[in-house]
Amino acid sequence: MNEDMVKLLEAIRNRNLSMCEFRRNSKVLADYLIDELLTKIPATKWPNIIPVLVFRASLVFLHPISMKLPNSPIGFVGLRRDEKTAIAEKYYSNLPRFNENSIVVILDPMLGTAGTLRQTHEEAAEKYAADTGKQIDRNNVYYVGFLAAEPGYQKALKLIPPENIILLAVDPELDANFYIVPGLGDFGDRYFGN
Repeated sequence: MNEDMVKLLEAIRNRNLSMCEFRRNSKVLADYLIDELLTKIPATKWPNIIPVLVFRASLVFLHPISMKLPNSPIGFVGLRRDEKTAIAEKYYSNLPRFNENSIVVILDPMLGTAGTLRQTHEEAAEKYAADTGKQIDRNNVYYVGFLAAEPGYQKALKLIPPENIILLAVDPELDANFYIVPGLGDFGDRYFGN
């Protein structure tokens, strides 16, 4: 990660940063992460990329991914986290039709327990199997996010190869409320102001 991105990540970790600055810096970081993703996938395969965004925090990725892959259909999964258990409950899913060449890219800024990633991965894998009659090749699944906690990152590796996980940083742990430490707080709350 280049020095400018390190500074922006450092800035958004500051819980006193204004919402305006948090959004501005997050947008630049999201652009950077999408560029990093696209360096890992040959340009000839870009038409096969199907981004899957997890409501609502991952909306930070919507503009950069749709501008850089203007012909790619985009899927959405809505998961609501129970603050006591950290287990997410699905309330929405709308995924495009997959084919055997599809490359699934799951976008979610924060990877804490990996529960949201696991559920989104399961949702995409089930849809892929229904559409193609085959199981998805784990090498055709990517994850893009800002931060992970080490425990969640280790769980993610069971689903996705390490070279297909694009992150700005992996922080050491989760706190008692399942937030990444040191992390940056609740990304969605900080980005949307509620």
